[in-house]
Amino acid sequence: MSQRNPSLKFKLDEPSDFYDLIKRGHSFSGRERNCCFLNVQGRRFADVSAVSGIDFDDDGRAISFVDWDFDGDLDAWLVNRTGPQVRVVRNELPKNDQDFLEVKLQGVTCNRDAVGARVTVHLRGDGHAPLMRTRRAGEGFLTQSSQWLHFGLGQGAAIEKVVVRWPGGGLEEFTDLAPNGFYQIKQGAGKAARFTPPQGLAGLKAQPLPMEKLEAPPRSLLGGLVPVPALKYRTWDGKDANLDAQSGRPLLLVFWASWCEPCLDELKRLDAAKDELAAAGIDVLALSVDGVSSAAELATHSFDDPKSAAAETERRLNEAKDVAHALVQRLNLALPSGMASTRLVDGIQLMLDESLARVTPIGVPQSFLLDARLRVFGVYRGAVDVRSVLSDAKMLSLDDAELRARAVPFAGRWHTMPFKDVILHVATSYLNQDFVAEGIPYVETHGDRLAKCPSYAELLMTVGDRLLAENKFDDAAQWCRRATEVDGELQTAHHLLGLAEYQLGHSKAAARALRRALELRPTHVGAQRTLAWILATTPDASVRNGEEAVKFAERALDASAGPIPDPIMLDILGAAYAAAGNFRRAVEVADEGLRLARERENNELVLSFEERLKVYRSGKSLEEGIATTNVTVPPPEKKP
Repeated sequence: MSQRNPSLKFKLDEPSDFYDLIKRGHSFSGRERNCCFLNVQGRRFADVSAVSGIDFDDDGRAISFVDWDFDGDLDAWLVNRTGPQVRVVRNELPKNDQDFLEVKLQGVTCNRDAVGARVTVHLRGDGHAPLMRTRRAGEGFLTQSSQWLHFGLGQGAAIEKVVVRWPGGGLEEFTDLAPNGFYQIKQGAGKAARFTPPQGLAGLKAQPLPMEKLEAPPRSLLGGLVPVPALKYRTWDGKDANLDAQSGRPLLLVFWASWCEPCLDELKRLDAAKDELAAAGIDVLALSVDGVSSAAELATHSFDDPKSAAAETERRLNEAKDVAHALVQRLNLALPSGMASTRLVDGIQLMLDESLARVTPIGVPQSFLLDARLRVFGVYRGAVDVRSVLSDAKMLSLDDAELRARAVPFAGRWHTMPFKDVILHVATSYLNQDFVAEGIPYVETHGDRLAKCPSYAELLMTVGDRLLAENKFDDAAQWCRRATEVDGELQTAHHLLGLAEYQLGHSKAAARALRRALELRPTHVGAQRTLAWILATTPDASVRNGEEAVKFAERALDASAGPIPDPIMLDILGAAYAAAGNFRRAVEVADEGLRLARERENNELVLSFEERLKVYRSGKSLEEGIATTNVTVPPPEKKP
């Protein structure tokens, strides 16, 4: 339903791509069927996964082999990350007179388990390659197979000899072993001792895996209260209403659609239970997502005229509203209801993505339990069960530790505390996903809680960066200044503060912030070029410094130099030379910039350099000539 969910990326170029797949429910090893390959006389392998019966779609982690019932073939123990965590798979393939040999070693002068020993079985007759096994302490991921070394001999085999190379290099040969037997070989004994398997072993019986039946639709408790921003929905009379303008009681927010039959059944049940919910202090708001679906579909169309697109969007939204409202009236629902906006659905989707660390698009029907302060606690997928809502609402008064304990299916010890910084991640997502209008009030409202997060200064800086991009320079400067007060070592915050102060005409404050940024990171090209421009062109004599301007401009040009210089960087350097009184170099640099501008057919830049040259050739610096010439000031680099 949500329009903001990007398509999956399967080209894993960055760690973030891999994490993105994990969040969207994919796993690099989960839900992949086990494979079994049959060695076809050493020439190739045949895939016998399905016919072997071992192709479970468990989240497998390890496999170990053992002749569990001493019948001459290897059985397997499978270990999985999820249930069932252990499977025992008995080998019931027909023997067809195939012979075997099993050997167990005991070291004397080497380690007792003879780890590292190599056993080679030589068969009589031509065309039989030696069979070799090595005694290992581990096989695969956290796996140890049986100490018995198993050899498949084939049909009608005769053993010529068995050679054991013990750890340390000693060799022993044994010629008294027969097929279809179990032998224990002790280092230095000179003879293999036949072993008789124990009798009366309990047999393994196949059993069905019991599956727990869910008595209610699946629900997720977040393990903490996560606030949603101030989002809007539309009433049936076409007016916008704030989601936060409720009665100060817990709220069950329900998403439904007119085309969804389970949704209609749910609306009827919730309407019948409205008095019971109200008695428990729970309000209900049922919002149709018909308009969201229409807008999502329309987003796939292309329009030549933006006005036509807007008109078509509004027409479809009104149609969807009329259909949903007519259904509410036909069902005679007394529940408060309205139309969900795309922004509301996407805003809640963003919150869920960060809170659950799992991206699952919102569907219908789907409901959310919010406390009186509009903080989400319960998420109900499918038709909501009123009993679950009433039970979960009683937990809203619990503290964070108790909420975490109730949210998990069993007790345990936490390795890291969940939800410690989740509100920080939610706020950052809003600011980075074009929810700046909602994200900034979100940060202001929950500032006390956010201030406890280690990355609070970065969040304040992000707000400043977004405001700077919207040319709200005064507000941007305030937020960046707050970031530097929280963390004085945050270089990017000082840089952004310098850019905002420059745009406000505060050259002294801008230079101070940019100098601090360069103290923290002397090679930052953006700070160097902006500071060089300010020092070269500011009318404030207490800030203006041509020699320093040249130093910073040359450093920035050297650091950013490619095969062809950047004309804007040449413009800054020319202004710096003029401010330092070196008009000859200023003219040379401006001439080169003019040539590059003409090659790129950038007429605006051509005119700018022509005006610069008039100023420099008259023996004036750029600031002195600004009053009498039409000079285009190069914009500072906005991105840190």
